[in-house]
Amino acid sequence: MRRSFTHVQLLRPVLVAIMVMWVIGFALNDSGAAIPAVGATLACPLVIAIVLRTFQDQITALPETTCASRHRR
Repeated sequence: MRRSFTHVQLLRPVLVAIMVMWVIGFALNDSGAAIPAVGATLACPLVIAIVLRTFQDQITALPETTCASRHRR
């Protein structure tokens, strides 16, 4: 997550805001844990997608090492 936090500047404040809304929804809702559960079904896949995209961007940015490039050094 640290790489994603540096890559996407607004990720940390958005996740904190989501957590605050879950706590407020949990406290005010009469059906118990329904609000955090529904919120997690939306937020967890989005966070996973952001993390995977960050790793994919970093992998594609790395130079590829080939046999020919090793002999040039």
